[in-house]
Parts: sequence; structure tokens; C-alpha cells
Amino acid sequence: MRRTLLVCSLLICACQGEISDLSQPGFSPPPKEPPAAPTQLRAQAISAFEVELTWVDASSDENRFVIERSTVEAGPYARVGEAAADATSLVDRGLSDLTTYHYRVFAENEAGVSATVTASVQTPRDPSIPSRPEKVMASVVQATTVQLSWSAATMGEVSGYRIYLRDVPIAETKETMYTDRFLAAGQQYCYVIRGFNSARKEGDPSEKVCATTGVAGVPSDPGGLKAQAVSDSQIDLTWMDNSSNEMGFKLERALNATGPWTEIRTVNADATSASDTGLNAMTVYYYRVRAFNEVGQSGYSDVVSEATR
Repeated sequence: MRRTLLVCSLLICACQGEISDLSQPGFSPPPKEPPAAPTQLRAQAISAFEVELTWVDASSDENRFVIERSTVEAGPYARVGEAAADATSLVDRGLSDLTTYHYRVFAENEAGVSATVTASVQTPRDPSIPSRPEKVMASVVQATTVQLSWSAATMGEVSGYRIYLRDVPIAETKETMYTDRFLAAGQQYCYVIRGFNSARKEGDPSEKVCATTGVAGVPSDPGGLKAQAVSDSQIDLTWMDNSSNEMGFKLERALNATGPWTEIRTVNADATSASDTGLNAMTVYYYRVRAFNEVGQSGYSDVVSEATR
């Protein structure tokens, strides 16, 4: 009997102690309901890689705010951060540029979670990424060689340029030109240029440019050579370009129709005229021209003559 009374006394004391603790200053009983949802969520990109989130705290009994993120509005969402009770902002870092992010925020306590509030934002372009190269040109400089040139990117950090052929990267250069050699004859080649920065991130592609390589073999003979004196020291020459695979033309001069002949100048592929200057007055000169490429030289044009004035 005495043992039973002792146990009861101890239980009563323990219960009185617990009741006494509930009455201590600062004690708050656990909430019976989840907190109210935050409101007015706002997402603002503060850089290409950071988004600042702000909201209004509409509850007084939350333990924390939970922030979730997705790149698809319908989800799935992943938890990317927490903010303490009474907080109204958070910065989400380590993002990608030019990407749309969807956020949702909710409050949480021992009783559960609130409804969510949502917001979306797109990060801007990384300012270090180069702008697109402009004025891209492709030209056949030999039968199986294509030369590319372009103007430098004007924005961003440019460490170099990457050349793409049929959407496959084939080379990198720090220059604003590139020569693609040993191509197949009579084929079209299309190129795109992209700048890249020190992190090797590429900018937007240039417009696509194409060039068709020439036919293998020596070029055809030029024709229709004409000579006209324009002064006492200059004769202008014109001819017909009869080939598509020449690297250029060689002009030769003599003082009679049988020679000896002297090469006086070389002009670029597709040229159809040239001037011979520094001549003697009232003198007859004879001319001929032929095309050349890496395979060899064409035959000569007809020989023509003209006298300076």
C-alpha cells in the first residue's frame, strides 16, 4: 500500500512539473495548422547566372521557407534552397545564361506546408560570350582550296574562332581568316564561324557561306586578248576567262611576235584586265596571257600587238 502511494505521488509530481513548464514565459505550443502561403513572389535576374527572389511573408508561425526550381513550368521541381522564418528574399546562384527558370516558394512548420506561390524569369546572355562574326566570305583560291575571312566579333571576350564545315568543327584559329586545303574538286563546301571565350563557350554562329571547288586539271586557255594604248607609256590589256579553276593569270611581253618573252606581271583568279605601264613612247609591244593553277599552266592566248602613242 505504501509503495502504491509512493508511485502515485511521484506521478503527480512529474505531471505537475510538466504543467508548470507549460506556463513558463516564452513557451509557444506547436501550431495546429500549416502557415499561410507567402505572396507576391518576384523573380529578377541580377546577372546571367543569378536570380534574386523576393516575397511577402504572410504568416507568423512558419519555421522556414522552401524554394524550388525547374526549367519546365509543369515540373518536376527540385529544392534549391531554404530561407529562415521571417525571411523575404533569397539569391539563387550558379545558373545558366539565356535560360528560363520557374520558381515556387512555400512556408513550412510542424503542422505542414502552405500553398505555393510561383514566378518565372529568363537569365540574360553571358556578357563574356563573343558576338557573332560578320561579313563572312568564302572564295576558291586554288582548285581544291577554299579561303575564309570574316570581321572580328565586336562584343564579349574573344579567345578564338571555331570553323564548322557541314555543322562539324574542323579547326580553331585566333585570326580572322582560315584556309581549308586538299578538298575534293567540283564539290560545294559550306561553312559557319563561331567565336569562343576563355571558358570555351561559343557565341552565336555566323551566317552560312558556301564555295564550290574547281575542276581538277590545268585551266582552260584564256581567249579574246586585246591591247589598247592609253598614253605614250601605258597599254591596257583585256581577255576572256575561260576556266573556273585557275589561281591567276600570267602576262608576258615581247618586242616582236616571236619573242623572246618576258613575264611582266601576275594577276588574281577571275581577273580579265591589266595595265602595262612605264613603256617607251611610239614603240610596238607584243602580248600574250595564260592561266595557271597548282596542277599546271594553260596554253597561251593569241598574240596581240599595240604601239604606244
